[in-house]
Amino acid sequence: MKILHVSRSDGGGGAQRASLRLHRAMLGAGMPSRMLVVDRKSDDPTVTGPSSLAARLWGMIRPRLVETPLKGLDGQPPWATRSFNLLPTGMHRVINASDADIVHLHWVGNETISIREIGRIEKPIVWTLRDMWPFSGSLHYEAIDAETRQRAGYPPLPMTRRTIAPLDLDRWTHRRKLSAWRDLDLHIVGLSHWIAEAARQSELFGHRPVTRIPNTIDLERFHPRNRATARQIIGLPEDARIILFGAVGGGRDPRKGATLLYRALDEVWQALAPDERARTMAVLYGSSVGRADGEGMPVRALGRFEDDASLALLHAAADLFVAPSVQENLPNTVIEAAACGRPAIAFDIGGMPDVIRHGETGFLVPLGDVSALARHLRDMLVDDGLRERLGHGARRHAEASFAPQHVLPAYAALYADVLAARGRAAHKW
Repeated sequence: MKILHVSRSDGGGGAQRASLRLHRAMLGAGMPSRMLVVDRKSDDPTVTGPSSLAARLWGMIRPRLVETPLKGLDGQPPWATRSFNLLPTGMHRVINASDADIVHLHWVGNETISIREIGRIEKPIVWTLRDMWPFSGSLHYEAIDAETRQRAGYPPLPMTRRTIAPLDLDRWTHRRKLSAWRDLDLHIVGLSHWIAEAARQSELFGHRPVTRIPNTIDLERFHPRNRATARQIIGLPEDARIILFGAVGGGRDPRKGATLLYRALDEVWQALAPDERARTMAVLYGSSVGRADGEGMPVRALGRFEDDASLALLHAAADLFVAPSVQENLPNTVIEAAACGRPAIAFDIGGMPDVIRHGETGFLVPLGDVSALARHLRDMLVDDGLRERLGHGARRHAEASFAPQHVLPAYAALYADVLAARGRAAHKW
C-alpha cells in the first residue's frame, strides 16, 4: 500500500510541518510514503517538487495572479487567509500517473492544485483538514459569526450586504467545489473534534465519512531537557521565568489573539511583586512584534523558528506556553510544548480541549476572558510545584495521544478501509 502526501510545501507554516512530520513518521514505521509539493524547502529525497525552473516559477506566480486582483473585492479584511485555487497546475496528472494507492491531501491552498483538478484525481483520497478551507468558500477560517452561512452552503447575501460587497467570492468558490468534487472517492480526517464536527455539519462534506485522527510528533526530538542549557544556547536569561508564545503572522492576524495576550500580560505584570517582575519576561517567535522594557512586561521577539531541532530547544527553554488564539484547529505549538513537558494555557475554543486538559496539563479559560488568562498565567509563573505537576501531565498526554505508535495505526486502518471500499486488497506494511 503506497501513500502519496500532497501539500503546498514541506516546511514553513504549521500545517506544512505537520504534514511532513506525518510523512516521516510513516517512513520510520516502514510505511511506503512519498510527498508531492509545489514549494520544496527540504532536501529530503522522498519529497518531490516541481521538475523544472519554469514549473517552480509558475508555482510561485500563480497565487499572485489570482489573489492580488481579487483581494478586497468582497469586503473581506486584507489579512484574511484565502485561496481560490483557480488556475491549472497539471498536478492531477502527476498524481494519477503515480503508483500511489492512496492520495493523502493536506494543506493545498494558495493555488497548489486547482479545485477542478482535485475533482479529476482518479485515486481514492484521504484529506486531513488542516483548516476549514476544504469545506468552506475561499477563507481558510470562517469568521465565527459567519459559520452558520458556511453550514448552509453560502446562500445569497442579503441586499444590505451586497450593496457593500457586490461580489460574493465565498459563494462562488463553494459552488465550484460542489460541482467539481461531487463524484470524488473521498474520506475526511479531522485533526480535532471541533473541525471534524464542523465538516460533518457542512454542505460539502456532510455526506462524507469523517474520522478524527490528531497530529503526530517525534517524542524523541521533542522531549523534556535541561532548561538552563537550552537558554544558554538560545541566549535567554537563565534565572528568568519565561512565558512563550509563537505563531506565524501572530502579530497581524487577529485570529491568533496577540492583542488579548498583551492585555493579559499587562494584568500579570501589575499583579506581580517587584522582585517577581525583575525575573519575568515573555518570548515571542514567528512574525510577532516584541516591545521594550519600560512598557510593562518585557517581551522579546526572536523571529521565525522553523526546523524541529530549534523549536524543541525553544520550548525547552520556556517555563510555560500561552496560546491566545480565538479560533484554532489543533495547534502544533501546544503539542510541541506538551511533548517538551511544558504546561500551556489557552482559550477554550476549537481543538484546544484536545490538547490541553484543564487542571492536568494546563488551563482552559472562556473565550475573551483576559482576566482569567492573566490569573492562570500568574499562578503558573509563581508556583514552581504547579508548573512541574502540569508539565509532567502534559508530557504524559503527549505520549498517550500524539505519539506515532498511536496515530499511525489509525491511519493504517483508515487506508485499509478506504481501499477495501474501493474493492482493492489492502496489503500489509
